Parts: sequence; structure tokens; C-alpha cells
Amino acid sequence: MKNFCHRFAAIAAVVALQVGAAGAEVVSLTPLRDTTIFADSDDTASSAGQAAFAGTTASGLPRRALFVFDFADIPAGSRVVSASFSIFVDRTAGGEHAMTLHRLLDDWGTGGSNASTNGGGVPALPGDATWSHRFFGDDTRQWRDGDGVLAPGGWFAATPSATTTVGDPASYTWSSVAGSAGPSLVNDVQGWLDAPETNFGWILVGNEAVSRSAKRFGASEISVASLRPTLQLEIVPIPEPSTYAMMFAGLALLSIARQRSKRG
Repeated sequence: MKNFCHRFAAIAAVVALQVGAAGAEVVSLTPLRDTTIFADSDDTASSAGQAAFAGTTASGLPRRALFVFDFADIPAGSRVVSASFSIFVDRTAGGEHAMTLHRLLDDWGTGGSNASTNGGGVPALPGDATWSHRFFGDDTRQWRDGDGVLAPGGWFAATPSATTTVGDPASYTWSSVAGSAGPSLVNDVQGWLDAPETNFGWILVGNEAVSRSAKRFGASEISVASLRPTLQLEIVPIPEPSTYAMMFAGLALLSIARQRSKRG
């Protein structure tokens, strides 16, 4: 009976893997919200502009871009196999620089400020995320860390979830696959699927140790859809009843084989 159970478990595992692989789905999403925050001034924002920015200007002033995606249409219990985040850079101050994606640790807003493609931003509107505020105009909703200490520039995980070197105008992608240890895009998204209340998205940080590292790229409001930020996920939904049917069919076949073996 022990050998029988081991054989069934092996077959059931193979069946589950085969059905899961066959049932994997690719989902492509654009941000629910995105914005740029500017170190220049706390009353500067651009949450409805066609462009977003990350990196440091010639004057040594950083910009950071924030993104959050809506996973409401992904079935509960789904498992994430791979995750790829892409942007299209259309202007650069020069040179190749590493840019990192970090998981944000608190909520933030967009108030509708619109700098179009201007990298200097415009006056922030109530509800905009800014360098010091998660929601501009409300001093009770500033960026603070887990100990309540002010955290200008956003509160986010120190270890990046993905890193990519970004240079000349082109499309760039940050990606990871299931099984990665530590922070990764897959682990971030899986955590958000399992606990939607923790989904605050990512912050994109450029090389802030040098000047002229800033990159401009299309935001979710840009008119050309192919230039918008995208998150592509490969997911395996929760097993369908047919999966279990196949497993029980395997059990039945093994039982028949075992009975025949006894009679032989």
C-alpha cells in the first residue's frame, strides 16, 4: 500500500504540473495610477502628465516615478509564474545607469496635476503624491517609515525587487520568475494577490549618485498605447474541477493496476 500511495502521489503531481502549465494565462496591465515626485519642491507634482521621470537632473535634483496596478480581475488563489514591467524611454540626459524598482510600503494618491512632458512639474493639487506627502494638502498623510519618522522621497523596501540598466531611448524591462529568493517582482505581485490591502505598487529610482542620470518615459496617460508602462504576468489560476477529475482518474487506474497485479 505504501508503494501504491507513492506512485499515486507522483502521478498526481505530474498531472497537476501538466494541467497548470497548459492552463497558464498571460495578463497585460497598464497602471491604475502613476505619477512623478520631485525633490525640487514639495508642492510640485505631475500625476496626469503624459511623461514620467526617474533619475537626477543636471542640477542634481532627483525625480522618482510611482506605479500601482489593479489585480481585481485576476482570480483569487492564482499563482504568479513570471512578471515583467516595461517602460519606453524617449529622452535621456545621457549615459547608461542602473534603475531599480522597489516595493512601496504605504498608500499614495494622484490629484490630477498635469505637467504634460515637462520635467519640472507643476503646482501640486490636493491628493497628489509629492516628495514629502503621500496625499498633498494633508499633513497627517506625509511619507513616514514604520517608526513614524518622516521619509521624504517615499517609504519603500530598501532592497530592490528588480534592476535594469537604462541608456538610450528604447523599451526597457525589469523581470523575474517564480522561485526567486528574496524581493522580486513575482514575489511582490503574489503578495498583493494574496493580500490586496498591501498593494501600494512600486517606485522607480534612478542613479541619484550622479547628475544627468534622469530618464523620461511614457506615462499611463500618453496617447500612444504602445508607449505606456505595462506589467505582463504569467499566472496559473486556481485548479479547475477537471484537474481533480484527472487526479482521481489516475487513482482509479492505479487501483485497477494494483488489483490485476495481485491476481497475477
